[in-house]
Amino acid sequence: MKYVNRFISVVVLVLVSVVAFAGDEIEIKVGPMPHSPYGFTNVYIQSVDDSVAIRNVVINRGNCTTNYPFDDKTKSFPKQKVLKYGETFIPSTVCKVGNVREITVTTDKQSYTYNW
Repeated sequence: MKYVNRFISVVVLVLVSVVAFAGDEIEIKVGPMPHSPYGFTNVYIQSVDDSVAIRNVVINRGNCTTNYPFDDKTKSFPKQKVLKYGETFIPSTVCKVGNVREITVTTDKQSYTYNW
């Protein structure tokens, strides 16, 4: 009986994990910009959906700027970046890797905020 309860617990945890991941359209990773003498950061945004349009990326609540063209008047990207499944969009920031604490990505479907 003890093993049956453990098995049921594992199955429930796996199902909850799958459901929580199923709604996500993107995955985010942060890493150092290769060959940057100043320690700048790349943000890797990868599509895990058939098609997703990246409309905006905000790093540290707007305190870290990105190299992607940004319109100061509208406070957003002038043109959205459409990613197909598995494609990656890589905006960079002058903030160092250790200083990036939050990234908010707005897509055509919803907005995601990642903290660590």
